[in-house]
Amino acid sequence: MEYILDIDTHDRIVTTAYRQRGYDDEECALATRLCRLAAQHGIKTHNGIKALHLDDMHGSGNRAHPGCVPAARIYKKPGPFPACQVWDANL
Repeated sequence: MEYILDIDTHDRIVTTAYRQRGYDDEECALATRLCRLAAQHGIKTHNGIKALHLDDMHGSGNRAHPGCVPAARIYKKPGPFPACQVWDANL
């Protein structure tokens, strides 16, 4: 049996889940868009449920060793080569 979820409901659920984890509006919108596109194309490794599961394990849900910090500001640091960028992700 398959369950079909309309796009607006999907986006509202995913956005709310990310917002409750502390992500800002821009991060929520980007994550929701990526999850929507994955779901529309049948990619189960990047859809909303999988993305939130990975965030639990490696992101904001992992309090001991967070891989993602919601609303962190990323700054590009000067580097010797224009084609290579060094970022300070404020982790």
